[in-house]
Amino acid sequence: MIYESLTIDVPECIIDLHDVHTVSRRVLEHLVAQGNRVARFVTPYREHLAQHFSVTYSHIGLPEPFESEP
Repeated sequence: MIYESLTIDVPECIIDLHDVHTVSRRVLEHLVAQGNRVARFVTPYREHLAQHFSVTYSHIGLPEPFESEP
């Protein structure tokens, strides 16, 4: 969750880790060069987000239920 900023008008919002979009680094650098940076994550929120992202995408998915021998 990103909390409302006291200095810029960024609304509080929720990050959906199941709906991921990518943006190329070149596009991001171009936007930053134009002064279009909106916000950034700082510690410990950055690490918290990274941990939850890795947990979400590190689960091993099997096509069918796996039965183990007793």
